[in-house]
Amino acid sequence: MVCAWALLLIAYAALADAATYNVTRIAGSYESGFTINDLQQAPDRVYPGDEVRLQFDLENLATVTAENVEVNVLVPFISQTSNYFLDDMASGAKKRIVVNFNIPNSTKPGAYTIYVYAAGSQGVDAQVAEILLTINEPLLSNALIATVESGVRVFAGDAVNLPVTLENVGSRNADDVIIQMQYTSGNVLLPIGSDRMHIESIQADSSSKVDFKTGISPSAEPGYYPITLLVTYKVDKVLQPTITQTFGIKVESKTDLLLTADTSTASTSTTSQNVVVTVANVGDTPVRGVYVSAESSDFRITGTSEKFFGTLNLDDSVTMSLTLVPRGGAQGSGKINVEVSYKDSLNVEHTQKKEIEVGASTSASGTGNSLQNGAIGSTQRFGRTSQQFTILGQQPVVIGGAVAVLLVALFGYKWYKRRHK
Repeated sequence: MVCAWALLLIAYAALADAATYNVTRIAGSYESGFTINDLQQAPDRVYPGDEVRLQFDLENLATVTAENVEVNVLVPFISQTSNYFLDDMASGAKKRIVVNFNIPNSTKPGAYTIYVYAAGSQGVDAQVAEILLTINEPLLSNALIATVESGVRVFAGDAVNLPVTLENVGSRNADDVIIQMQYTSGNVLLPIGSDRMHIESIQADSSSKVDFKTGISPSAEPGYYPITLLVTYKVDKVLQPTITQTFGIKVESKTDLLLTADTSTASTSTTSQNVVVTVANVGDTPVRGVYVSAESSDFRITGTSEKFFGTLNLDDSVTMSLTLVPRGGAQGSGKINVEVSYKDSLNVEHTQKKEIEVGASTSASGTGNSLQNGAIGSTQRFGRTSQQFTILGQQPVVIGGAVAVLLVALFGYKWYKRRHK
């Protein structure tokens, strides 16, 4: 993971204004359980060829002790990651870290990002903060700072918007600004529409935004893919050095597990009953670390209520049998909650939950059947009431009565005519 970040996130940004006093900035991330504070930089203004010293305190934000803490600092001017081993850190404890490095004389002026990662023995390596360091160029009076924004999750086959903001922190206007996206990942990332935008002018102390749209190939493997941003502009009709920034798009894999339950063996028994839970991988990629657990307030689960299955490849499925004993007042009906946790190929953890109903309510006469068991009532079939035999839509008894009345009338009429003669 550290190597991937080192490859994709080391970036040139923008040319600095000679009149701008340089101060490092921190963008924190609290997901790691750590934070940094009391950042100090020497010298205050950094130029190519300088020796730089960064000092900050790492603080444990967790409520428990972090064991065997390791800190990794990625500096774009150093080919290897700087590692620091801090042993154990109690909750709220702080430890000081000092990073020294040299700025090569060939370094282009601009804003560079230094990444700080930390991990304990029970955690994964996670980003703690980003430190923005500006390399100044005293001969230039204008600068553009480019920022690429994308906060959405991206999957293979998707399209993603990449808004680019250009901020003019200089004292003069930037004219004839051209922003171009260079795709260097083969056919994985492809532009949708134009890969080049033009802005006539960006005034001093103002900004402008353009939107690019990128498509991800359906066959893309999960991982980080680079895009290079090139920005050219003019100041007083003089072409300035090109801003070059490489950033990474994180492509995730679509994962999905299907949770089903077979309650055909369950009943309204007041002793015990069995429910079989099936977990199937219906996503686009294998998953690992599959862990299934179940709990219920209506039943006491005897035997196994949790199980670790490891890896599920495509179209694989696993089952777990639960033995349920009704708690007081449950009468054999109730609910159980099943939770499945797993990790995708990028080590991101996911959780899926399902509520399963066991047993079913009976009819008013107490002879109803449980739909969980697939039973169908004797007076109902596929949602329609049963029908008796009819003739032209009338019951046979009704038709027979009508025929009898006609016959009596006919014979009575004939008898009346004979008597009259």
